[in-house]
Amino acid sequence: MRHCGSGRLWSHNKTYHPGQRSEAEHEPGPIAPLHPGSRHSLRSAGMTIYLKEKWNMTAQRGKDLLIKIGDGGDPENFTTVAGLRATSLDFNATTIDITNSDSADMWRELLADGVKSATVAGSGVFKDAASDAALKTAFFNQALNDYQIVIPSFGTVTGPFKLTSLQYDGPYDGELKISLSLASAGVLSFAAA
Repeated sequence: MRHCGSGRLWSHNKTYHPGQRSEAEHEPGPIAPLHPGSRHSLRSAGMTIYLKEKWNMTAQRGKDLLIKIGDGGDPENFTTVAGLRATSLDFNATTIDITNSDSADMWRELLADGVKSATVAGSGVFKDAASDAALKTAFFNQALNDYQIVIPSFGTVTGPFKLTSLQYDGPYDGELKISLSLASAGVLSFAAA
């Protein structure tokens, strides 16, 4: 590309005015093919998988987080606790501190092991359904029933829980409400959806 007297640029029989971008700037060059097994092809495949997973992620409805109580049968049948408006599941693990005078720069050290537990809470409208009778029986008998907590599009947690709190709330100008708390009482399993 050379300057000509008029202030314009010429290159290979094409004239460009000052400030005008050349075709080379407008048009991308040829893209080299990706060979199977090359580093670039692996990156491309990984990015494709990542984008697919990202696009497939969707928000879930809170109402679909369910608490189910088992009947103790074999096989065991689970009934969804009726009327709940809000449900939560918390996983916890205790820490075992092993920090000592030999700890590097006196940073705290922890054992990998620790007591694992889970707590469940739910609250909503009392429906006088079969699940309400099962909850009442579980509390008065202090039974360790099997429960299922269904996390929508993710999986189901199953195992023994103790019903540690069962509350009924009846304001004079509102609906009868129920709330409950569960504490894990054994090994829990997780089955992916």
